[in-house]
Amino acid sequence: IESLFGASLTGIAYSLFAGQPLTILGSTGPVLVFEKILFKFCRDYHLSYLSLRTSIGLWTSFLCIVLVATDASSLVCYITRFTEEAFAALICIIFIYEALEKLFHLREIYAFNMHNNLDELTSYSCVCNEPPNPSNETLKMWKEKNVTAHDISWGNLTVSECKTFHGVFVGSACSLHGPYIPDVLFWCVILFFTTFFLSSFLKQFKTKRYFPTKVRSTISDFAVFLTIVIMVAIDYLVGVPSPKLHVPEKFEPTDPNRGWIISPLGENPWWTLLIAAIPALLCTILIFMDQQITAVIINRKEHKL
Repeated sequence: IESLFGASLTGIAYSLFAGQPLTILGSTGPVLVFEKILFKFCRDYHLSYLSLRTSIGLWTSFLCIVLVATDASSLVCYITRFTEEAFAALICIIFIYEALEKLFHLREIYAFNMHNNLDELTSYSCVCNEPPNPSNETLKMWKEKNVTAHDISWGNLTVSECKTFHGVFVGSACSLHGPYIPDVLFWCVILFFTTFFLSSFLKQFKTKRYFPTKVRSTISDFAVFLTIVIMVAIDYLVGVPSPKLHVPEKFEPTDPNRGWIISPLGENPWWTLLIAAIPALLCTILIFMDQQITAVIINRKEHKL
């Protein structure tokens, strides 16, 4: 939520002072990949992500001011149509890859049995059992909860409760992480492709022969928005528990023990303040290219904007 809040403030400031209120700022493909790589790096090396991101953000701000002071935007005149198309293609490829990656990841979470027999569906089952050789970690957890293996009604536990007590799933309807759940995965695949084809169809609606020109052009302009509303409504009515975006209920920092102001150092070593200049240079290049090329594409004569 800190990133969303920061992006919102940046977007408002840009709209008020940059002279292009119709340009909506947002993280595009390259910046999104940068954020993901940085987050994984911090997780692997046990660094505070928000503190390091704050350091990089301050360095990026300084470098962007240097670019403005040296009138680096004048270099935009050397950006050719080929560069624009290559950058636009890169953004498209990144978002397509991200979408497909999420879909493949769902196959691991909501696994399905590829070798089942429809005639034997009545005999398929998946139950929670006591772990045959509980680890020290499991025994410690039971002790903290003041229970023993005999106190737990293993057969009556839900999937989440079974995972909480480190139980094991036994039965022909079990995958590695619990019962097979084919409907969620296949419903997500249907939503995925239907959203794509419906938005493509509505985007080209202005060339169709139905309805007056004004209606066709309005539908075409709001094709993506209409598609999302339609598909969310269908998903809600069908009722399959497809994964949803978890939105915080309150407007507060991600960690209740932390305020809105993030220290550039935080729990990280002092040298991260200096080393942050290297990823900041990459981030500056991405933002500069992103903003400048996007502005060039938007301000083309054919777009009348």
